[in-house]
Amino acid sequence: MTASPTGTRDKKFQRAFAQGLAGVALVYAGVYGFVAMKADETVGRIQDNLATSIMLIDRAAPSPGTQIVQPSGTTTVAQIDTAPETVATEHINVPTGPLQPAPFEGLVETAPEGMLPKISAEGINPFDAYKRPYAPNGVPAIALAVKDYGLSAKESDEALALPPEVSLILSPYAENAEMWQKKARESGHEVWLSLPLENDRFLEDDPGPRALLTRASLPENQKRLSWILSRATGYAGVAAETDKTFIDMHAMLGDLITTVYKRGLGYFELNTFGSEFLETLAISQNGKFIQLNESNGNYNDKVFTRLEQKARADGFVTATMALTPRNLEAVKLWALSLSNKGFELAPVSAVASAKTKQPPPVEQAAPPAPASDTGPIIIQND
Repeated sequence: MTASPTGTRDKKFQRAFAQGLAGVALVYAGVYGFVAMKADETVGRIQDNLATSIMLIDRAAPSPGTQIVQPSGTTTVAQIDTAPETVATEHINVPTGPLQPAPFEGLVETAPEGMLPKISAEGINPFDAYKRPYAPNGVPAIALAVKDYGLSAKESDEALALPPEVSLILSPYAENAEMWQKKARESGHEVWLSLPLENDRFLEDDPGPRALLTRASLPENQKRLSWILSRATGYAGVAAETDKTFIDMHAMLGDLITTVYKRGLGYFELNTFGSEFLETLAISQNGKFIQLNESNGNYNDKVFTRLEQKARADGFVTATMALTPRNLEAVKLWALSLSNKGFELAPVSAVASAKTKQPPPVEQAAPPAPASDTGPIIIQND
């Protein structure tokens, strides 16, 4: 029995269709194999292209000549190289988080009173090591310091919530002053140590049992100074208010403050009327000297406006504030408005300038270039 023409055509069509499907499958298989073989090469090319768009950021590397090595049990060199997140501005790494834990190795020595600051064998001084880095943004700056930090636990803890640019002046009479120093640096705050001195208000403003006294001998005052300096570590300098009581005793005061400079510390003068003698001493000792411009008991809108006006007129102003709940709340709110008004907060150390004795003039020597650092600004109270 012979097959019909229709059946023969159907079988031919089915065979052709099957062959077509097999061909298409072979084509797809070839394409898939080619893609698979080239996958690694393709990914590599994509990664190469992406890599050209990545910028490596050096995080908190110390400035040349100021690398600090920590002692056993504190921060190591490796930890310093990977410090908290920072913002690099013109080669100055400004931390946005905590400052490195203190003390740093080589910057302390053991004495009967405790650990005292000193300049390291490499020439690194505590002022440069412990100050808060600062990169000016070209706008008027306000350096604000809180007095009596560490005396009241409640207010001192609240002060840690202030912007990290605000400096804290630690009282040597604080219970566990070293703990308060560590808390301050953990919150990013620069620390200064209060240096109590006898003053002309001695009966109504008692500087405490360890204060430097005009009626004490120089060796006794040096011993008192060592006790004060040993209360904590990690501070950039001392803050003291001198008046006629001690200024009249140039020889003793000069020896005591010279000791401060020889230990690599800065000096923050809290008398707004200043002292030509102390500033001249700073120049002779190549010291870091800062002059307070304004001191206020209570901060309010009128005080804030006055600070802003002085900062705008002179580029920089230094001020202190009492550690009170009212002041803390007022400053927190005020600080939020400064950026929009064209100001910035700065640590106290940013005002200091190293001053050296000028060499004798040389005949026909070229005139020196204008100095970029004009030193501290002195503004009297209104």
